[in-house]
Amino acid sequence: MADTDEVPYKEHLAWCKERALDYVNRGDVLNAWNSFLSDMNKHSGTRGHQFLMIGSQMLLSGNLKDPAAMRKFIEDFN
Repeated sequence: MADTDEVPYKEHLAWCKERALDYVNRGDVLNAWNSFLSDMNKHSGTRGHQFLMIGSQMLLSGNLKDPAAMRKFIEDFN
């Protein structure tokens, strides 16, 4: 996906989720989060979203340490 704001918010968000969930499916929660965070910051509609900070805090506190928790967080993201 291009690094552009021409892509609608929902389409960009779906792309971010898909890429991150590929890592989750491999059990790699850290790279899942890094991918999601990086991709979300590539679009003005998703950049700096308040739940990105919450997700980072949850990851650091151990609340997103397993694939099931990370999957739920990413899939529930709006």
